Amino acid sequence: MAATTQTVIQLLQLHYLPGIVRQFNAAYPLLRFIRQRSDTVDGQGEKAVIAIELGLNEGGGFHGESADVPESGYPRIRRVEVTLKQLTFRARLTYKLMRKARTNAYAFARAAQLQMTGTREAFILTANTYLWGDGSGVICRVKDASDLASDRILILDRAYGLPDGGAPAAIIRPGQVLHILDTKGYTPGVTTDRGTCIVEAVDDDTGTEGEIAVRVEAGHTLNGVTADDYVYLQNTIEGWFDPGETEDNRPAMGMLGFYDDSLRDTLQGLSPTQSVGGQQPEPQWKPRKVPVTQATLIPRMRRAKNLLSKKSERGRIGFVISSYETHERYAAQLDQKVEFRNVRSLDALWDVAEFDGRPWFMDHTAPDGRMFFVPVGTGGGFISRFAVDDFINFVDEGGGAMQRVPNKTVFDTLLTAVYEYGIRRRNVLVSATGLTWEPGVGPGE
Repeated sequence: MAATTQTVIQLLQLHYLPGIVRQFNAAYPLLRFIRQRSDTVDGQGEKAVIAIELGLNEGGGFHGESADVPESGYPRIRRVEVTLKQLTFRARLTYKLMRKARTNAYAFARAAQLQMTGTREAFILTANTYLWGDGSGVICRVKDASDLASDRILILDRAYGLPDGGAPAAIIRPGQVLHILDTKGYTPGVTTDRGTCIVEAVDDDTGTEGEIAVRVEAGHTLNGVTADDYVYLQNTIEGWFDPGETEDNRPAMGMLGFYDDSLRDTLQGLSPTQSVGGQQPEPQWKPRKVPVTQATLIPRMRRAKNLLSKKSERGRIGFVISSYETHERYAAQLDQKVEFRNVRSLDALWDVAEFDGRPWFMDHTAPDGRMFFVPVGTGGGFISRFAVDDFINFVDEGGGAMQRVPNKTVFDTLLTAVYEYGIRRRNVLVSATGLTWEPGVGPGE
């Protein structure tokens, strides 16, 4: 069977797409629990309408036998809109490659395996990176640029200047285009654009927790980079408008934006501290953060759990999720409290992937130093993913999943997702912060 664009399109749809969707949802625990909804997406597929719960129907009370029934009340609900975001990756296949496999379409599929697999993995990793962000596009910050001119080396640290603001080692990869600004988000006339560069190599073992060393390719356009500058991927920046566009390039909202009001005060048009669009502040639109120390880890975690239990739908957490290093710190603290009696043998690996009887999941792109307590049930306020159709698709409009690039003998295939995350009740979200000591080390070690 000859390899044609039509047979290749069929291979892409049948061979790659199911695996991409399956691996995406299987590779990252959090996505297994995020419900996808399309019922509130508007007819144009541009926005989702969310009913925010700010109060209940309080139209009732005790009354005497002949007294009037209290006046009817109504739930305090505000309808807000969130704009769907589009994440797209491009994979390029050459006509020369197709001609080499003209007598066997599966030979072409094998030759294209690296291209498609690389695209799939980058798509998954990038989407999960932003799932943990705050919607600004920031992925990390510059720690030191003193060796940029001489050795093309940048030292990058966690995002937002917070010790639990992200993990660059799990985010930055060779081949990425980094864009550096001196502010969080882009404001024309205020932001200084430091330029862009391509990552040539990454050293994630610099000896300092949370830092990585990045060597950029020669010929970069970076200029004037200093410590505390913000690092983005390409033009995925809140407030950045490409020429001729009416919507900016901000990514989908992420867990830090939902769980941390210091990073994202105004969320979905509501703020717990300030008036927005003529609306008064809504203090109940505030998540809770419980700071912990190494000595107070267990009681403060119990405090965080109880805060959530008093607010959530079923009075308990659904699960806990964090980085691997954060879980190491939790396990090390448990080791300090274990007492063994009449034990002949001991298995060195302990099963402590739970808290209060609930599962504890680890995600390698989760922000380090923070544990997220997730409430039970989507009705209890947990995050939903709003999408117009299946989460991941090939762009196959106007001639199929492969499009010939004008005036070139190459074909592009686009892998895309149109979605946004939203939440009904933000005050049920609780996180424990400050778990930034050396992983696996207890007091006195």
